[in-house]
Amino acid sequence: MNAATAGDKANYAIDKGATVTAAKLVSAADASGIVQLDISGATAGSVYTVTVNKVTDKSNNAVAANSKAGFVAYTSFYD
Repeated sequence: MNAATAGDKANYAIDKGATVTAAKLVSAADASGIVQLDISGATAGSVYTVTVNKVTDKSNNAVAANSKAGFVAYTSFYD
């Protein structure tokens, strides 16, 4: 994944009023693209859909427009 496009929170939208507050590419350079999204306005245990736009891979190939994935929100605490 292209770290600049994958790490731009504006390239992600979540339904039901939740918002992306930060995005960070966390996968290794030679691994599949894994992006960590920090979100607000979500309820733990609820199911949401994230829509991805304007994200490219390292060769500048675009991820399909309006790509969607479902997830369950959870709360995490870090010391």
